Amino acid sequence: MKDNKYYLFALFICIIYAFYQYLIMYFNFDLHTFLAIIPVWEWNSNLWHLLISNERIRVPSFALEPAFFSIFLAVGFILNHIYYKNNFLYLLLFMAILISLSRNMMGFIVVFYGLLYIYKFTDNKKLLFIIYTLSFLLPPIFLYVFINDYSKYDVSVFMRIIPFVAFFTELDVFQILVGADYTKTIQNSNYMVLIHEIFPNTNEIIEKDPKSFLGSFLYGYGIIGVVIFILFNWLMLKNNQIAFIYMSAFNIVIFNINVLYWPVYWILFMMLVANPYYEKDKDYKITSNFKENS
Repeated sequence: MKDNKYYLFALFICIIYAFYQYLIMYFNFDLHTFLAIIPVWEWNSNLWHLLISNERIRVPSFALEPAFFSIFLAVGFILNHIYYKNNFLYLLLFMAILISLSRNMMGFIVVFYGLLYIYKFTDNKKLLFIIYTLSFLLPPIFLYVFINDYSKYDVSVFMRIIPFVAFFTELDVFQILVGADYTKTIQNSNYMVLIHEIFPNTNEIIEKDPKSFLGSFLYGYGIIGVVIFILFNWLMLKNNQIAFIYMSAFNIVIFNINVLYWPVYWILFMMLVANPYYEKDKDYKITSNFKENS
């Protein structure tokens, strides 16, 4: 637990900077002059991820966009739930969510607390494994089934649907099983034309990447690779049932990003692997022997 203090220190710095960004934007001060766009200015001078079309303020802190910032907030929620249960930290995290307006983070909160409530009444390993598996699949299925008119939504939603549609409709069976080159698939698909018809003013490059953790995984390794990865996680975490709650919620917040290349994913994962013994007391509060042994 002592090693977590460095993460918490960094998290506090990020949240403070996010509040600073919000105030600078709220009072309409110059973002560049007041250094409120680090490191975003070097990455995207259009600042589309800071201010969306209806002029609501969105802040990314030191990350490149709110969706990236939300990943670190989600880890903060998980660590606080495991080790600290500090209400002040929860308050800061919720306030950071409000000023980032990350849709992924809002989804994380619903799933995180919803699954924790379910966990009060059951810790059945098979059920938790099914929930964990569904956390990979439900975000794209939800987008595809419930969003059938792309023109009503922003380009970011569109670009997170198309990779999955192309994967299952424009690849052969062998490619679906073992993966295929994403760029070549999209460049040869009808969606290159469709995105510019629906969003003529967009500067998004749909062939750049699948814009999704699962999408990147499918194109890189196919369905076989995804199944192996899920089974690997099951073997590593099978003695820590609540870890599937944490990782199921975390899969929601990382849906937009191929986070397997981020150290924060593996640090969180290995912390859960290294701390496998959890139990529920009579009040259904989650306790950890790691806390007592730290």
